[in-house]
Amino acid sequence: TIMSYLSMSSTYDIPLWMGESGENSSAWYWEVFGLLEDNNIGWNFWTHKKVEKITSPFSVVVQPQYQTLIDYWSGSGSQPSSTYAEAALLIFTNSLKIENCITRPGVIASLTDPEYGSISKPYRPHSIPGTFPAVEYDIGTWGVSYTDSDYYNNGDGGYNDGWAYRNDGVDIEQNNNPNGHPYNIGWTETGEWLGYTIESVQAGTYDLKISVSAQNSGGMFFAQLNGQNVGVVNVPSTGGWYNWEDILLPSIDISENEIFLKIQIVQPGFNLESITFEQVMASTEQPPILNEFSIGKAYPNPFNNNIEIPIQIDRPNMYEAEIFNTNGHSIIKLFNEIIEPGSHSFTWGGKNKYGNIVPSGTYFLVISNGQVSNKQKILLLK
Repeated sequence: TIMSYLSMSSTYDIPLWMGESGENSSAWYWEVFGLLEDNNIGWNFWTHKKVEKITSPFSVVVQPQYQTLIDYWSGSGSQPSSTYAEAALLIFTNSLKIENCITRPGVIASLTDPEYGSISKPYRPHSIPGTFPAVEYDIGTWGVSYTDSDYYNNGDGGYNDGWAYRNDGVDIEQNNNPNGHPYNIGWTETGEWLGYTIESVQAGTYDLKISVSAQNSGGMFFAQLNGQNVGVVNVPSTGGWYNWEDILLPSIDISENEIFLKIQIVQPGFNLESITFEQVMASTEQPPILNEFSIGKAYPNPFNNNIEIPIQIDRPNMYEAEIFNTNGHSIIKLFNEIIEPGSHSFTWGGKNKYGNIVPSGTYFLVISNGQVSNKQKILLLK
């Protein structure tokens, strides 16, 4: 309770300031900082950047060279040479740069988005048809984008039992199947659910495939699209927690509107890895997509210095272009502006939003206009 502090503030006519927040879930941040602001109490979030943590807006990645030093310091590794140690520390210093950190968009939203507590928003752009990881459920507080049996630390130290990827009550772990997605949802409990806003939808008939694993049979869940049940699933034993099998909900008719997919846990005891909408039949009554556009083949691809990206616009609209890395983290927003119909092109010079050259590798260009989103893979070789 903060009543004693409010009473002190009133009695002595002094302002209140909360100087250090500690660590907890994003839902806890939303509730606590909202309480402080409702009572005109200033606050400070501690801290904006941590090493391999899910609780801060930015997370520093520990590279193997620096891990060697950690192992030596903790007594579990041999002593490296002074030259190696110096190089490892320089690598770690470079990892501290914000542009090299992992961004935690859910944490940032819980601190800065006034709609975090009321509107479920996409964590990543998803589309139908398409496949996306189960861990990419929407951004929003408990009861808005998900529910979980324990969604903040009330003294027992727990909420995300896997302590990976996101700072919510949803339990996420690293996927031990090297052929699967990097992370999966585990420790499912009765009554928990996950929500996914899918904005880019092509009308048609689809098979919905949900990748699951279970040590034993007995798990159960159902799926809803915009509040309508589309199937109940009895999860079989797949022979192991990381032996993934697709569960099929066949022949679902989907219209060309934004979709909210809800996965509701009825009986626990299974993991979730990914969700796929696979088109069986295109709609014969599908209306034309307004504000459609297309991306031409970027060139040269692979590229070394600059890559030229052509785009064909059919109708004037606000368009946004953004570059992502293979982890789904935004590298740079190239533009966000109204573009008139016709042929256009723009250039990316292989730099991030801070003006620094990014490393060689695969990147994804995503262009959207709020209704349609198109993506293209590009390869940078230095």
